[in-house]
Amino acid sequence: MRNPLTIVNNAVTTLRKPAIDAAKKATLFAIVEEEVERLDRMVRRLLTFAKPVVLETENVSVDLLIERLLGLCEGHPEIIV
Repeated sequence: MRNPLTIVNNAVTTLRKPAIDAAKKATLFAIVEEEVERLDRMVRRLLTFAKPVVLETENVSVDLLIERLLGLCEGHPEIIV
């Protein structure tokens, strides 16, 4: 999050300078908008990641589970069974 914040801070610092032309201002405002959107995406992803997971449990046959696992391992010699 520091990178987007640093970019926004630098853009705002430059925007405060009195001798800045309209084209440069437009570019800097576009950069600020882009970085704010980037920060928003980061925060949304963090919030999604931090949500508690609801686990659904069910009884399973250990024999069936092992059978399925062995089936998944077939054809993968790198997996030691």
